[in-house]
Amino acid sequence: MLDSISKADQVAVIQPVAAGDAARVPMEYRAQLPGRCQRQYINKPKDAPPGWRAPIQEWIDQWVERVDRTSPFTTAGLHITEAQIDWRLISNSGVDEGVIRPVIGAGGWPLIPGSGIKGLFRRACPSAQLERWCGSPCAPGELSPGILRFHGAWPVDAGWMGGLLDVAHPQQNWQLGFNNGHESHSAFGVVSLHRPKLQIALSCTDPAISEAEWQDIVATLRTALQQGIGGRTCVGYGSSGTISCTDPAISEAEWQDIVATLRTALQQGIGGRTCVGYGSSGTISGDLLFQCELAGQGPAAKLLDGTAEFRPTMFRAAIRGMALRLFGGLCDDVTARQVVGRLFGSLSREEGQNVGLLATAYTDANTELGSYGRGSWQQPTYATTGRLQWRLMRRFRNNESETLLTDLLAALHGLTMSLGGFGKGWRRPDHSIFYSSYGKTPIGCHWQWSAPEQLPTWVHVQSSADLTQLLQHARDLSRRWLEATGVRSGGPARWREVLHPQTMRIWARRASDPDNAEAILWFHRDLKGTALGGKVNQVGRLWNRLLPLLDGQGSGSAPANAHQASPMARPAANPFTRPSAMARPTAMARPGASRQLPPVPQGAVSIAVHPGPFLESLVLFPEQRESAAFIKQMEEGNGAEAGFRPVTF
Repeated sequence: MLDSISKADQVAVIQPVAAGDAARVPMEYRAQLPGRCQRQYINKPKDAPPGWRAPIQEWIDQWVERVDRTSPFTTAGLHITEAQIDWRLISNSGVDEGVIRPVIGAGGWPLIPGSGIKGLFRRACPSAQLERWCGSPCAPGELSPGILRFHGAWPVDAGWMGGLLDVAHPQQNWQLGFNNGHESHSAFGVVSLHRPKLQIALSCTDPAISEAEWQDIVATLRTALQQGIGGRTCVGYGSSGTISCTDPAISEAEWQDIVATLRTALQQGIGGRTCVGYGSSGTISGDLLFQCELAGQGPAAKLLDGTAEFRPTMFRAAIRGMALRLFGGLCDDVTARQVVGRLFGSLSREEGQNVGLLATAYTDANTELGSYGRGSWQQPTYATTGRLQWRLMRRFRNNESETLLTDLLAALHGLTMSLGGFGKGWRRPDHSIFYSSYGKTPIGCHWQWSAPEQLPTWVHVQSSADLTQLLQHARDLSRRWLEATGVRSGGPARWREVLHPQTMRIWARRASDPDNAEAILWFHRDLKGTALGGKVNQVGRLWNRLLPLLDGQGSGSAPANAHQASPMARPAANPFTRPSAMARPTAMARPGASRQLPPVPQGAVSIAVHPGPFLESLVLFPEQRESAAFIKQMEEGNGAEAGFRPVTF
C-alpha cells in the first residue's frame, strides 16, 4: 500500500501525532491505556473536568455520527424473517480485549454474521433435515453443502442508534461477602442494541424446493428464535416476542419449514451472553423446566448517562445468588461456586468457565417506568408483571435429573420470594407501601406471585411453618443434587451470607396490613448506620421482607395509591431501648444545590398491591459485635413483644 504513496506522504504517515493533536485521534484508534482510552472502564475520575464523558460514550458518539442513515443491506432474492427484540441484543466482535461491542459491517451498521445464524439454526434443526439444509459436518467421509445460505441478521432501520450504552455490574462477591467485608465491585461499559427489529436473511440453492419444506424451515427458525438471539440470552438479552416472515418467490410450504427451524434455533438465543437473557426471542417452548408469574415494583436501574431502564438480568442474578447461599450452606467456598457455575454458567476461573445448564427469559412482560421521591432525591422506579421462564441450555449428563433440577429451581424461587425479592433494594420492603410517610427517595422493592395456584404447594409460603418446610426441603434438594452430580458436601462456606442453621437466624410474624409493618421502622432509628443495618458502601446483615399471604387468590385486586412526596414522619416507636442521646436523627441532609440530576421518568407507577395480610420476616447473619444484643431483643424484648417468633430449620 505504501508503494502508491509519495515519499513526502509516507513520511507524514509515520510521523507521531503531535501532543496538541492527541485529543483529535478518534477513540477507535487510541491505545487502550490510562489517559488515552479505556472503553470498558466507566468510573468518573476524581479530577474529571466539567462535562467529562466516559471513553465508551465518546466512542459511541463518534461511531453513530458517521453511520449511514439508510440501510446498506439488500433483501432482493432473500427470504427475510423479522424478529422484534424485547429488550437488548448483544454480540461481541472480539476486536477489543475487555470490551464487548457488536460486529460492525458496511455503512457502520451492526450485524450478526451468517455463521452465527447458521449455528443457531443448526441447533434446532431436525436430524432428518440437518444434512439437506445445513450440509454435512467436517468429518471423515464425503462432504456436501446444504441447500440453505445464511446471510446474517441486521436492524431493519436506523432506530438501533439510540440507547447503545449498556452496563455490566458484577456484584455477587460483594453481596454475599466472599472476603469478609473486603470485597469491591465495579461497573463496566458494554455496547448493545436496545430493542432493535432484526431482518434475518436466508436463501436457497435448490430452485425446486417445495412450499411444504419452506414451512418446515420457517417453523425451525421460529423455534430457534424463541431461545434468544445473540449473547447472554440466559438472562434475557436477545429475547423476541414478535417474529414475522416474507417470501420472495420460493415455495411457501418449504420456506415455512425453514423458518420454523430457525425459530426453534432462536429460542436458544442469538448473539452473546444468551445465558443471562441477551438475545432471547419470545416465550420459551420446548425444553422448559420451570416458570412462574410475577408482579413487582422497586427502584429502576440507571445507565451511565442517567437513563432509567428495567433490566430483566436481575432475575437470574437473584436466583443465582440464592443458589450460592443455598449450596454455600452445604459446601466449601470453591465447591459451592463450581456447582453454581455449572448450573448457571460462569466466566470466572474459580467457577470453571462454562455456558451452564440453565437459561432464563422474562416474557409476556408489561413494564412501566416512573419516579418517586422529593426534589433532588427523586429516582426512577418501575412496576412490572410478567412470566419468568427457565430452560435447558444443553442435555442432561450422567445422573443429572430433570425432575430434581425442576424442584431445585422451584425451591430457589420460593426462597427468593419468601425472604427477599429481585433487583435493587431487595433486602428491604418497599417504603412507598409499608412506610408511606417516608417520601424522600425510593427504598426497597415489593414482589408477589401473580398465579400462586400454578406453583407447587410447598413453594407458596403462607405461614412460618411453610417457611420452615421450604427451607428444609430446599436444603434436601440441594444435597440430593450434589449426590447426583458426584459432589461431596461438607462444612458451610466462609461467606457472610449462607443458608445454614448455624449461620443465620430467622424470625417471622403476621402483619395484618401495610401499616402494621414493624421492622421497617427500626432501620431508620437504632439500626441506622450500624453493621447490622448496613451503610452506603457496606452491605448489612439483615433482610426484612413482607410476603403477601395471597391464599391462592393471585396478586390482589386493590391498586396501590400513588404516593405523593411528603415529609418523613418520625417512627412511631423505638423497638430497642436505648438512651435518647444515642438515638439517630430521623432525617438526613439534602444534597448540595450544585448536584446535577439525571433525567428520570415522571409520575408514580405501581402494581396492584395485595392489601394484606403479610408474613413479615427478619433474617440475620450474625457477627460478633452487635448481633448478641439484637438476638436477645428479638427473643425476649421488643421484637418478641411485636409478635416475632423464631423460624427454625
